[in-house]
Amino acid sequence: MPSSKTARLEPPLLLEDLYPELRRSDAALGMAFSPRANTLAVHAQVFREQPPTKGQGISQFRIPTLANQDSIWLAKLGATPPSSAQLFSDAYVTWVALGSYADEQQHLDSSQNIEDLNRFIDMYLENTQAHIGRLALEEPFDENNYEHWVSVHTSIQLFQTMLTSPSGMTTGLVGEEMLLWLNMNFVAVTKEEVKGFAGKQEPWLEAGFWKLLVRATIRCLSEGAARFIKMLSSHSSLTLRQIAPHLQRALSSHPRSTSFNTEQEFYTAHRRWRGTVRGLREQLNVRDENDGRGEWREGLEDLVGVLEGDKDAVLKVCDEDYGGYGWREAVSVWGIWVDVEVKRADLPDVLSVVNAQLPISDDLEEMLQASLISQLLKRFVLRSAEFDLWFGAHVADLLAKMGFKIYSIPISPTAQLEPGGDLAEDERLSEIDEDGRPRMTLRDHLVMDFAERILHSDPGFWGLEFDYLSTCGLEGRARLGAVLQRLPFDVSVEPSSSAPSRNKLNGILGSVASSDGLDDLMDEGEEGSRAANLGKLTGMKRVQALVDACNEYQLEDEFRELCKVGVVSRRLIEERRYGEAIAYSKVGEDYKTVARIADLLLNEYIERGVEVFLALVEDVPGVADRTPDQADPFYFNAVGEPTVYGARLSFLSGYAQFHALFRDGKKREAAHALVVMLNKGIVPQWWWGVVLLDAAGMCEDEELWFAEEDAYDLLRRVEEIYIRSEQGSGSDYLGALEKIMKVSRSKESAGRQGSTSTTEAPPQALKQLEVVRLSLARYLARIFTAKVT
Repeated sequence: MPSSKTARLEPPLLLEDLYPELRRSDAALGMAFSPRANTLAVHAQVFREQPPTKGQGISQFRIPTLANQDSIWLAKLGATPPSSAQLFSDAYVTWVALGSYADEQQHLDSSQNIEDLNRFIDMYLENTQAHIGRLALEEPFDENNYEHWVSVHTSIQLFQTMLTSPSGMTTGLVGEEMLLWLNMNFVAVTKEEVKGFAGKQEPWLEAGFWKLLVRATIRCLSEGAARFIKMLSSHSSLTLRQIAPHLQRALSSHPRSTSFNTEQEFYTAHRRWRGTVRGLREQLNVRDENDGRGEWREGLEDLVGVLEGDKDAVLKVCDEDYGGYGWREAVSVWGIWVDVEVKRADLPDVLSVVNAQLPISDDLEEMLQASLISQLLKRFVLRSAEFDLWFGAHVADLLAKMGFKIYSIPISPTAQLEPGGDLAEDERLSEIDEDGRPRMTLRDHLVMDFAERILHSDPGFWGLEFDYLSTCGLEGRARLGAVLQRLPFDVSVEPSSSAPSRNKLNGILGSVASSDGLDDLMDEGEEGSRAANLGKLTGMKRVQALVDACNEYQLEDEFRELCKVGVVSRRLIEERRYGEAIAYSKVGEDYKTVARIADLLLNEYIERGVEVFLALVEDVPGVADRTPDQADPFYFNAVGEPTVYGARLSFLSGYAQFHALFRDGKKREAAHALVVMLNKGIVPQWWWGVVLLDAAGMCEDEELWFAEEDAYDLLRRVEEIYIRSEQGSGSDYLGALEKIMKVSRSKESAGRQGSTSTTEAPPQALKQLEVVRLSLARYLARIFTAKVT
C-alpha cells in the first residue's frame, strides 16, 4: 500500500488545460482537513466577487468555468483499500495472539519458543496468502497491488527462514531452508516448458533444452532432470550416450542434509558423492574438447560445473542472462552446491561473494531482502516500512517480541543509518527524554505510524487502532483520546464489518478472558486508559461498556431500545454474527433468541466443521469468568445453579476451548477441559456421542492424557448410551453424531455424482461408539500395564 502525496479527484473539478488560467485568476482550490478519519475536503474558492478593472494591476482573467463548482470533494489520506480490510483483521488476530504469547514467556531464545514463533509467522503468511488470493479474483485486476503483496509475502517467508526454524534450531545448516524459500517464490521451470520438451523425440534439438536441464538441476528438481538425461541415451553423440548414465546416477544419488540424522553423516556422504562427480569430470575432460561445441558441450559443462559446486558455474547459471534470478538465487543455492556447510551466520559473507558478480539492484524489495540476509536488521525494518507500512510495523513488532535487544533502544523518527546498518552515534538517544518520560522505540514508532496512517482512516477499525496504540507506551496511550472522540457509538443493524472481534483470541490461545467486573474496567481515570479497555471488550461486555459510554453522552435509552428491536438480532443471525446477536439479545432480555443461537452454533459445527465453529464461537460472550455470587439471572438461578442459557453458552465456550487447546497441541489441558464439561453436566445429552468420540481420539495417543478415574467415567457413559439405545432412546445421546455422519455421507455422495447411501444413521453411530469403547478399553489396559511396570 505505497503512500502517495497526490490526491486525484474523479470526476475532475477542473480540466487540466485550465489550471494555468485558474492560477492567474481570483479563484483557487480550498482544502479543509478532518482528523476524524484522516479526511480531506476539497472545494472551489473564489476570493473576489467582481473581476478587477484593467488599471488596478491585478488579474484581468475571468474565473474559469468549474465543473461541479458547488461540490465538496472528500478524500482520505492513507485510506484503507477495501481489499486490505480483511487482511488487517486477520493479521490483527495473529498480532494479539503473538503479544499474549510473548508476555507469558521468559526465555524467548529457547528452541521451543523459536519453533512457536515460526508458527506465528506461518499465521502471518496464511493471512497474506489469503489476501493475495482475494486480490487475484478482484475485478478489475490490479496487477501492481497484486505484485506488491506477493513481494511482501516473499519477504515474510525470508524473514521466517533467516530468524526462525520449524525445528527450533537456528544454528544448523541453512541450505535446504534457503532452497525451499527460493523454490516457493521464484519458479525455475514451468510446467509448460517441461511439457514442450517432453513431447519431443529429440528435445535436445530445441532451443533452451540445456538451460532448462541445468536450471532444473540447480534447483534440485532432480527427478525431472534425470528423465531428460535418460533421453540422452539415444543421442547421436557417443560422448553423451556414454556420460548420460553417469549423470543420471549422480543426480539421483545427490545427498541432501534433510536425509541424515547428523551433520557429520551428511558431510561424509557428500564427500563420497563429490568423488563420483570428479570421476564424471575426468570422463568429460578426456574427450575431444571440440566434441559437441556449439551444440551440447557448453550446456554439459555448465551442468557438471553445478554438480561440482564450481562457484563460477553456479553464478553463471543464476545470472538473469541465463534465465536465473540473480543474487537471490545464487545465495539460496550456495549451501546446496558450493559450500554445504553454510549456516545462517555465514550468509552475509556468501552475499558479499555473490554481489561481486551479481549486484543488488536499487529495487526496494531487493534491498530490504539483502539487508535481511546481511543481518542488518535495523536497516531491514526501516526499508520494510518504506516498502509497506503494515509489513514494517509487524516485522518490527516480531523482532521486538523475539528478544532482539537492539530494538529496545529508543530512536528518533528521523534517525539515519550508517553504511554498516547501525544508527549514527548522534542519533542514539537515552531511554528517558528531557522531561523524564520514556522515549518511543523503533517498534513503537512504526506501529503507531501504521495505526494512525492506515487504521485511523477507517472508523470501522477503531478497536484495532486502540489495541495497536495501547502497546506503544505513554505516547501511544495518549493518542487514544483522539480515537475515542471519533468513535461511532451508533450500534445500528449494520455495524462496520471491518474490525474483527477481540474474542478471536480465545480460539488461538485456548483461554477465556477474565475480568474484575465492568466497574473496574470503566473506573475513572485517564480517558486513554478507559478507551483502551473499551477497545479490548467483546460480546456482552463490549455492549455493556458501550451502554456506559452512551450514558456519558446521554444516549443510553436509545441504545437499549435498539437492542430490544428483534430485527437487529435477526439480521445479525442471518449474517452469522452470532456473538453480537447474543449480546444484543441479552441487553434486550430476549433469552429465547439466545437459546436459538446456541442451537445454531452447534449446527454450524455439524454442517461446516470445527474450524468454522471455532471462528463463530470466538465471538460469543463467555461465562467462564462468572460466579454464582454475582447474582446475574442470565447465568445463574436463585440457588446458584447455571440457567439453561448459561449452561448452553458454557458448553459452547468449553467445547471451543477444548478444540482450540487440541489444535495448539495442549492436549493435557484439552483432556481436562473435556472432563470438566462432562462432570459439570453442561454437555447436552444429544452431544454425548460427539464428545466421547473426541475423547477416544485422544486415547489413541502414546501419552496418557486422562486420569484412570476419568477414563472409567468415560467408559461408564458409553455403557449408559448402549443401555439407552437398547431401550430405544439412542438418538437422545447420539443425535449430534448421527447428523455429523449424515452430513459427511451427503458430501461423499455428492462427490460420487449422485450415488447414495442406504445405511441408516443410528446403526452407524453405534458402530462409531464401538470404536470409542474399544479405545477406552485399550487405554485402561495401558494404564494397568503402566502401573505394573
